[in-house]
Formats: sequence, C-alpha cells, structure tokens
Amino acid sequence: MRENPSHRQYKKFLLIELNPGFNRFDIIDRIKEICSNHLYNLNVRILIFSRKENSYIIINPVDGTRISGSLWELLINELETCRKPVILTEDGEFNMNLIRSADCYIAGLHSDVPISIIDFIIKRFGGQCIRLSKIPYLASQVLLIIDSILETESVPLYILKMR
Repeated sequence: MRENPSHRQYKKFLLIELNPGFNRFDIIDRIKEICSNHLYNLNVRILIFSRKENSYIIINPVDGTRISGSLWELLINELETCRKPVILTEDGEFNMNLIRSADCYIAGLHSDVPISIIDFIIKRFGGQCIRLSKIPYLASQVLLIIDSILETESVPLYILKMR
C-alpha cells in the first residue's frame, strides 16, 4: 500500500450526474469504496440532482456529508479555487501535460457532463476539455487512472493507448 503523507496536496475531482432519472446508486457505492481505500491524490465530490430532496446536492463520498443548493451556486463554490480545471470528455484533446498540471478535474458520473456545464466551466474558470484516450471509461476507472498518473512519473502506456 502506498503511503499517504499528511503534507500531500490533494487535487479536486468533481463527478457530475444531472439526469433526474439517475438511479444507479451502485455506482456511487463503488466510488465511495474507491475513495475510501484506493485514492491518494484526489479529493472527490459528486454533484447530482436529488429527486427526493428536489434539489442539487454535492456529496462527499468518504464521509457522506451533503450540501444542497442551486446548480450554479454549487458549481461556483466547488470550483472557485480551481486555477487549471480539466473537463474529461471523449471529445477533448489528449494532452498529458495538462492532465498532470491540472488542479481540478471534472467528469461525468454515469453520463457525459452536459454541454451547458462544460461551457460554464470554460467561461468562468478557464477550463479545458481533455480526453484520456479514445476508449470510454467508467467514472471509477477514470478516478484510478488520474490518481495513478498523479502518483507516478511514467504512465502505463497500455492504459492510454491512442490508436
């Protein structure tokens, strides 16, 4: 097991799922398990629309704390300290330097991040769309890949093969 030094600076990772019909809580459970036991460089939050609460909420998957509010208010509060946000999409460019230097990552939880959110992040925070490869990954895989990239200098090329 890797050490988890207390002086380590964690990078934000926001997973977004705004589909009001989302009911795949097994995905959130998988993210909770990964965040609790396998991540050493990322501070993960999940933004979803809660039908039960009829509002948007940010969930900390490690301790379960929840913050509710308007969509835009939650996005601004969550990303306000980001200087180099990267939005992980299948249509973005591949740029390992940007992936490594980002201080924030945004990705879809079960479906893609809506275009309106991508546009907002780009305009408000100077975000950039990046892809890991031409292969679509599950959110749980993306977390582990980004964490591994941040942990090591050499990225396993078979994970990120571009052909």
